[in-house]
Amino acid sequence: MQESILSAENLSKVFKVQEKESIVLDQINVEIYRNDFTVIMGPSGAGKSTLLYALSGMDSISGGSVKLSGSAKELHRMSEKEMAAIRSERFGFVFQQMNLVSNLTIEENVLVAGYNKKEKKPSDIKARADSLLQQLSIERIRDQLPGQVSGGEAQRAAIARALINEPDILFADEPTGSLNRANTMNILDILNVVHANGQSILMVTHDMKAAIRGNRILYLSDGKVTGELKLPKYRKQDEMSREEQISVWLKELEW
Repeated sequence: MQESILSAENLSKVFKVQEKESIVLDQINVEIYRNDFTVIMGPSGAGKSTLLYALSGMDSISGGSVKLSGSAKELHRMSEKEMAAIRSERFGFVFQQMNLVSNLTIEENVLVAGYNKKEKKPSDIKARADSLLQQLSIERIRDQLPGQVSGGEAQRAAIARALINEPDILFADEPTGSLNRANTMNILDILNVVHANGQSILMVTHDMKAAIRGNRILYLSDGKVTGELKLPKYRKQDEMSREEQISVWLKELEW
């Protein structure tokens, strides 16, 4: 039986604009499991990113609950201080925009995130950063500023920053959305490598080439999870058949 990291029960999110309510998430029940590479797909405006932000505690919710394994409190009942500690120590985040600090070097951007975990020794944080920079093939640009590197290199640095504290789960919101095809493939390969090493990932994407990297796909439509597809772990030699299988499934869901 798979171990759950996050569980949402009757999760709802309602936006109010000029007294008019818009239901974005409609009483969603979902589990996110350890060691899975879970992908959220769906049409534009379906609430994919909103669901990711709600599950990660980055956004408020209108109803229901989100629970993190090993935590006595529901995420949205935690204080800001408690939630900040969860985001720093148990969650990692990668976004479409890298959001690196412009006046810090690539290495410093990674290290600063590591120093947020107070109980770790600086020497251990430095060793972890060195390992990640090497694993992600960006050790040669460690002393450069974000504005001096390519988009793909900056996103690899953002992934290193997200992984520095060995998070329980890596949240990725359209992580390849602003990259060209070559850099997109490189970042997806990196995500598959870290997943193969045991990292749990939850990724939002509209890109089929990204979606095929997951082993579980959730389909969101009109604020509800209306489909789920489970797959074996990604292997490059299975890419064409995998893409065909997902395409058929999405067509049935009227994507």
